[in-house]
Amino acid sequence: MRSRLRPYTFGTAGAYITDSPGIHSYDLAIQKRFPINERHSMEFRAEMFNFPNTVNFGDPQAVMNNGNYNKITGTRTDPRQIQFGLRWRF
Repeated sequence: MRSRLRPYTFGTAGAYITDSPGIHSYDLAIQKRFPINERHSMEFRAEMFNFPNTVNFGDPQAVMNNGNYNKITGTRTDPRQIQFGLRWRF
């Protein structure tokens, strides 16, 4: 006689059978100092977060009675962000 599994159970599957994609996030900062005279200088800075703009997908849905079970519906990290800074040194 065959045993029937209850709905929404893993049955004989092992633990951690769903796998998530990895994260690749690279940041970059560039700065340049421009001397004006002996006491004054200007500094320009550019910072880029996730500069290659790599998509890092989120975890799959883990709730079994959800219609999106084991589907990835979002991202883990933000898209590329760039900020600039200008600083006067005296």
